[in-house]
Amino acid sequence: MKLSTKGRYGLRVMYYLGSMGEGVMSLSELSYKTGVNAPYLEKILGMLKKAKLVTTERGANGGYMLSDSPNNISIGQILRSLEGNLYLADCNSGKCTQKCPNKDIFNYLYKQINEVLDKKTLQDMIRGEEYE
Repeated sequence: MKLSTKGRYGLRVMYYLGSMGEGVMSLSELSYKTGVNAPYLEKILGMLKKAKLVTTERGANGGYMLSDSPNNISIGQILRSLEGNLYLADCNSGKCTQKCPNKDIFNYLYKQINEVLDKKTLQDMIRGEEYE
């Protein structure tokens, strides 16, 4: 499994939004902080908004903010909203119709990865907690 730029940049955006507390951050400010160009960032933010992870505030002082506390948003939620299911191979997705020895190990790895990503929150990431 390799995450796309959407997943990597999306985590970065969520990190900055979560670090703000309850503040609002404009698209241009987020673009500057993340180093991601505004049009691509707007696409990522649209996906996060559709997943109800961020909300927007209109107006002169408007921008983007988290829709919930960083304690209530898992890293898994963020990545799945941007990447879809985090399958390692076709074995996990049900597309593999053959009986093969790889299926069990890939299903085990898929389950373990998702458990870790769902257990870790955005707040853990903001705090810089160690991953064991």
